[in-house]
Amino acid sequence: MANPVFEFQVDGEKLSVELSAFGKMAISLNGKVVKSVREFGLRSTHKIDVKGTVYTIEAHVSNLFTGKITCSLFKNEELLFYQYTKAVLGEKNKYLSFILLIGFCGVLGYFIPKMGAWAWLSPILFIVCVVVAMSGRERIYNVQTKKT
Repeated sequence: MANPVFEFQVDGEKLSVELSAFGKMAISLNGKVVKSVREFGLRSTHKIDVKGTVYTIEAHVSNLFTGKITCSLFKNEELLFYQYTKAVLGEKNKYLSFILLIGFCGVLGYFIPKMGAWAWLSPILFIVCVVVAMSGRERIYNVQTKKT
């Protein structure tokens, strides 16, 4: 799975922020990691010093369902840059997830008539099967910049 990387140009330096699905945030200055933290929240704020100027980086999961992530760069409480991304499913593991989904539906189709009083559970099991089958798909993050 590809991690979203946000890149900013500040004071002639290249500042990049890489986020991972497991809560890790790596902030790099000219390719060298200067800060690495692990947080499991939907919003994360960090300060970094570049040539004597303190910048604030704010990463925020705007929409959990679409995978929209925003990253903002502030200088003295003033918004300099704003970038966002949305997760798009890639082609990697596409056929494997489709085969898994068909297999899960076949197993559910076999067991639902035998469930008796527990048949009400079948829609929930179907949703779980879809989530499991789609979780192996690769996510691609295309970073877009919005003018401030």
